[in-house]
Amino acid sequence: MRGMMLVTLFGVASLTAETAVQSQPSVPANTILMNPGIVSDTRWHWIEVEANLGGWSIRKGTGSVQIDGRQFHAELSRDPHEPSGANLRLQGVVEEGSVKATETLLNTDANPTTVKGSIHTQPLGDMVEERITFHGGQSGEASYLGLYRLAPRQ
Repeated sequence: MRGMMLVTLFGVASLTAETAVQSQPSVPANTILMNPGIVSDTRWHWIEVEANLGGWSIRKGTGSVQIDGRQFHAELSRDPHEPSGANLRLQGVVEEGSVKATETLLNTDANPTTVKGSIHTQPLGDMVEERITFHGGQSGEASYLGLYRLAPRQ
């Protein structure tokens, strides 16, 4: 991959653009790309990290996020290549850049839990990076959920 360098961020392999990528000139040099296809992929990507008795569980996938006024809703599907894990539903309220939501693990007997998070946006050329980070969940404060997408500016 010419013009790319593999880096590790929180144990997750990522790509960073060393120079402007010819196919995506809007991506600044040294931008961390959590997925090589994300530059042209406006789906939301997510990763969840939880402490458990054996160490840490890491799950990932894609999904949809809708923010309508103060209402927040997300449907997250795990990556089909992941060996296990449930799909997630988040439903809650946005207030001044923060989100408080109920996280439901679908197709399980787990009880819904409350998660709290924040919403961040950052312009990147003709794109905008959107991140939503949560803590709380099935493992309490040792659960972290991050949602990310890179979308065209509107």
